[in-house]
Amino acid sequence: GLSQEGKRLSDLHVLDLATMTWSQPQCRGEAPSPRLGHISVVLNDNVLVIFGGYGGPDGHTKFNDLYLLPFDPMTWTQPIVSGEPPPGVYAHSACSTGDKLLLFGGDDGITQKHLN
Repeated sequence: GLSQEGKRLSDLHVLDLATMTWSQPQCRGEAPSPRLGHISVVLNDNVLVIFGGYGGPDGHTKFNDLYLLPFDPMTWTQPIVSGEPPPGVYAHSACSTGDKLLLFGGDDGITQKHLN
């Protein structure tokens, strides 16, 4: 997201729905770089998945990186994956089913048209 000053953020906030209380957990590992337009999905009720978005030093880099944050322990990892990854995209959608992550559409910032 963006701060009120326009700075890209990479912070994590948790809302406890039982108590309606916000917190910011302390996470270990290397968190994703600050970005906008990424997806975040919970996989198997115990892992937060972050993919894509844009940011970087120029503010226009399109990411195709994947980060995982298991809830126990709260340690960011970047898994080694095989196969051809999707292009760097933002404004895409995603959902999980079982142990699968499904990505759809988005914008690569290059072709001037949406992907699907």
